[in-house]
Amino acid sequence: MKNIGREQIKDLLIPLPPEVEQQAIFSKVDQLMQLCGKLEQHIQQSKEEAEALMKAVMQEALQVQEEVIF
Repeated sequence: MKNIGREQIKDLLIPLPPEVEQQAIFSKVDQLMQLCGKLEQHIQQSKEEAEALMKAVMQEALQVQEEVIF
């Protein structure tokens, strides 16, 4: 913004919660990040299983078509 200079921003006070609350927030964020990691692993595993199932279905469908042709 044109009306706010660097010195004004530098001099701003940023309130922080007490240290105990900061630690609680950090702990909760850490738990959530671990949960996100587990969810990403489950999503990847589900994608791989879905891909394997799709390949099996396609292979079965192609085998059925070959049997009908002969």
